[in-house]
Amino acid sequence: MSLPQPLYAYALCRLPQQPLALPTGIAGPLTLIDNGTLAAIVEPDTFWATIAAQDALLMEAVLIHDRILCQIFESFPLLPLRFGTRFESVTGLQAHLATYGDRYWQQLAVLADKAEYALKFSPQAIALPEIAAELKGRAYFLAKKQRLQTQADAQQQQQQELNQMLATLQQLAEKLHQEAPREGVERIFLLLKRSQQDALQQQVITWQQQTLHWEISLSQALPPYHFLE
Repeated sequence: MSLPQPLYAYALCRLPQQPLALPTGIAGPLTLIDNGTLAAIVEPDTFWATIAAQDALLMEAVLIHDRILCQIFESFPLLPLRFGTRFESVTGLQAHLATYGDRYWQQLAVLADKAEYALKFSPQAIALPEIAAELKGRAYFLAKKQRLQTQADAQQQQQQELNQMLATLQQLAEKLHQEAPREGVERIFLLLKRSQQDALQQQVITWQQQTLHWEISLSQALPPYHFLE
């Protein structure tokens, strides 16, 4: 298929044996460019200059890029490419596949039966005792001290719960990636075999029922964004 140049690329995959149903891209239909064994999922880059200059369009394109990857990944293993990955031409893309094809093929072999799962742990607000307005002097400072101790005890229990959950995840996951907390929210990414998904979901349900200090959410099976080497 003759495509305008350059190309915008979403992902790499093994060359499918059967036609692969592809969704619509950011601006038009997607297609495969291959070197006989590996293929890139691409569309003609007719839009980058326009969206790169407008934040709203850029953010919309980020969401479309991610949606397309997740949609294809539901039925076919792939290596996701970063948003904004572009090639100057079909020839340039095929040269890239020829240079790095062995590495990509090895990654696909390792990740073929695996998926990434994102866990988010949001700390629950700690309920603290009110300090009565009529308290004065020593009684006030004792009440304030008790309030601070209650907060410290709850924070310690909160951290202990998180540590226990992380220890369980490290035993369950093949690989684990933990981001730096943002506003107290912990984000953990796991690489698991798809056959382990039910066990992970059940574990999260158990935690949701038992933990006192965390709100926990689990993503669907995602392409292995954080585990490409």
